[in-house]
Amino acid sequence: MRLPLPLHLFSPRAQQLLLSAERDDIARDRESVARRLAECHRPLFAAAINFEHLYGGLSWGEDTLGIYYDEPMRDENDPLDLDGTMVPIGSEGVCGLFMNEAGEVITQPNVKSASIEKYIEQRALLSAAEAHRAYRVKVRPATGDALAASLGLTVVSEATDAYQAYFASGGVLLRHYRQPEVYEARADLVLAPSLEHVAAILESAAHVVGSPRVSVHRAGATVVRLSADEESSIPPTGSWSAAPDAVRFEYGDEDDHHDGTVWLIGARGSRRIEQYQTTAEGRLLSWTTYEDGKATLRLPSGAPASS
Repeated sequence: MRLPLPLHLFSPRAQQLLLSAERDDIARDRESVARRLAECHRPLFAAAINFEHLYGGLSWGEDTLGIYYDEPMRDENDPLDLDGTMVPIGSEGVCGLFMNEAGEVITQPNVKSASIEKYIEQRALLSAAEAHRAYRVKVRPATGDALAASLGLTVVSEATDAYQAYFASGGVLLRHYRQPEVYEARADLVLAPSLEHVAAILESAAHVVGSPRVSVHRAGATVVRLSADEESSIPPTGSWSAAPDAVRFEYGDEDDHHDGTVWLIGARGSRRIEQYQTTAEGRLLSWTTYEDGKATLRLPSGAPASS
């Protein structure tokens, strides 16, 4: 019989995430966990044994928590598996999760969270935020505390550790990676519920950074494939400089490596964003308009699908 989850260690938000998971009914006492780790020649340390005892067997669709009892070095393409000093403890999408002897949770190739409890809090916070905030804004370079202060955000202590910091207020959530060598640390991620909030994020980024590179994405954009005739009538990106209260930003998103331009247009209460993605050579890949709670993504003929 399984022990109850240690819900007292978590915030109400993380408790809800844990209770929403499917959980197998296989008992995992510490002695049997240690024995199975030894049998498959995995490292043997208290943090992994305690993790499996308390949290092993949880799943959210394809995302899982639970030790993989298989031979080490099974995947020659996975440097974490080849390392030999860590225990595979689950998966997050296509990425494997590992734990080191300090109890830190690791995804290729860096530490993600200081402990499994912090990992669960961080996952719960992001999941809840993404479910209720339509806009994702990335700001590069990442400044973390400075951008949070400019936006009037306060630290979310239960989800913040030495590796990730979270700040929130008024429906806005900012995630900042503290390790500069981590890929995601190149940009701060800000989740926002409205276009007015997005405008405040861009304005704060300009105040803090000076000339930031930004990108804006909204869930559920209407995708329009343009004909050759329609392509010829696309307004040049520079033409938006004549629009009321227009402010220009450089486009930048580490996930797609594209160039481009983002225009914030209009005064408070009547905001609009025009975002162009281009190749390094200047070929248009997409043009997106954000206004009135909706997004229209226009793709030239032959352009790859974009989000």
